[in-house]
Amino acid sequence: MKLLKYNARTDRVIDIVSGEIITKAVEMEDSIKKNLAEKYGQCKILPNWPQLAIMLQFLGDIKDKTVLDLGCGSATSPDYELGCPNSKKYRSFEPWFLRKVHMLGAKAIGIDLGDLSKEEFTRYQRDLFNPNTFVDFDSNSIDFAHASMLFDSPSVQHNGDVLLERILPHLERILKSEAVFMFDPDDTGLRREEDFKQFLQDYGYQEARKA
Repeated sequence: MKLLKYNARTDRVIDIVSGEIITKAVEMEDSIKKNLAEKYGQCKILPNWPQLAIMLQFLGDIKDKTVLDLGCGSATSPDYELGCPNSKKYRSFEPWFLRKVHMLGAKAIGIDLGDLSKEEFTRYQRDLFNPNTFVDFDSNSIDFAHASMLFDSPSVQHNGDVLLERILPHLERILKSEAVFMFDPDDTGLRREEDFKQFLQDYGYQEARKA
């Protein structure tokens, strides 16, 4: 499993082991944005997110790929009540990434605490802290896993590093050996570089030195 470190403030994606900076090589089709707006209404958070571009760069044609989004968001996310006042106005916690992935033809799977029953992708309303969350996922079945705004979300309550440590063993099992897990380590609370490096070393990864 490859770990990609995504920084939302700089839009940089870095391979944790090699230190390679992954460029934003593929732009989201304008038609996808248009289709999203027509289907779910206009929203201020429909820009070209680099996560989608990076996923397309790694997977190419995603129509036969399986993509998992952890804490994918939902229209009824409990984070709306716990988060900032404008989050509901801007629909910040809806599953925009996975809706795009589904429109592109991949097998999209979302896990979230909120109600996902009206979504068209495969969904599970589950707590990621629960050790049984991944029990019915087949081994070596996921091509790309993604987590954005999960580890620092209001419902996680500053336990992002604990959640990351709990889910990594499950991801190691269900992701294919060449698969990618992309997340922002700053969201986990491991904001200091030395803390994140220590976490990786404790888990068995060695982060590349920064140039």
